[in-house]
Amino acid sequence: MLILIEYPNLIYYLTLNMYMGSPALHEFVIGIGQWFQGVGMAVAPLGDLGANINNSLVNAAPGFRHSLEAAGTSLTSPIFQLDDAGKYVLSQNLAAWTAAVLALFYSAYASSRSHRRVRGR
Repeated sequence: MLILIEYPNLIYYLTLNMYMGSPALHEFVIGIGQWFQGVGMAVAPLGDLGANINNSLVNAAPGFRHSLEAAGTSLTSPIFQLDDAGKYVLSQNLAAWTAAVLALFYSAYASSRSHRRVRGR
């Protein structure tokens, strides 16, 4: 999650590279689009309903994105303003804290389990 906060374009570039690097995925997406067009032409009222839903989502998308950016900017702007060394220190600190907390949770889990005695020892 921290990597996505530090480099928010990662999802975009991963998706773009996956889409451009895989001809099978590209053909699959084109095929799905053609299938939806065929269904829309075969059932005209259903196609109009889909077009109306699509148009409303397309019109609402910029406002939704701006609201997410405004909320995310207030939370992540201090991280964006860090230099590379600061981001590195932050990610290393988060990794250390995550490992420590997981070790504490595991030790609490392991100590809460009942131990079976082996006879004859």
